[in-house]
Amino acid sequence: MKLFLSILLLSSSLFMFGQTFNDNFFIIDSIDSKNIKLYANLKEQRYFLYLNDKEKYLLGVDLLDGMRYLDYTSYMKVFKDFDNHFEYPMLVKSYHSSERELEVRYNDPPRKYIALLIRGNYYNHLTISCHGPKPYPFKDKKAFYLIFVPWW
Repeated sequence: MKLFLSILLLSSSLFMFGQTFNDNFFIIDSIDSKNIKLYANLKEQRYFLYLNDKEKYLLGVDLLDGMRYLDYTSYMKVFKDFDNHFEYPMLVKSYHSSERELEVRYNDPPRKYIALLIRGNYYNHLTISCHGPKPYPFKDKKAFYLIFVPWW
């Protein structure tokens, strides 16, 4: 019964945002920027969001920017009314090369973070550039993963 209700809730929220089950991503929620910490892994060139210092998620810092250029139709269908603000978080303090993850923050903090379920291969398609990070090592590239995107 719980599974049925979960599927029903997810499908109703998808149609509210004009999305279908054939899409590569789904908006499922948003969270306030309070009680979260952001970290950067400079070696892997990735950003992470921690909820309550326990739960670690990918932070799609440049995801919407990549979507705007590489999948304009999806971007306009879902994010056309969003503020087009884009920036990378800055380091909070200087670091030593031995540190694996470094705390970062935005100069202009986002109002919220959008929770997305996104296919692993679609995420990599949007975030990999010729000079950027290597593809994120998802276990199953066709499966959906929870990530967060800043929203100003």
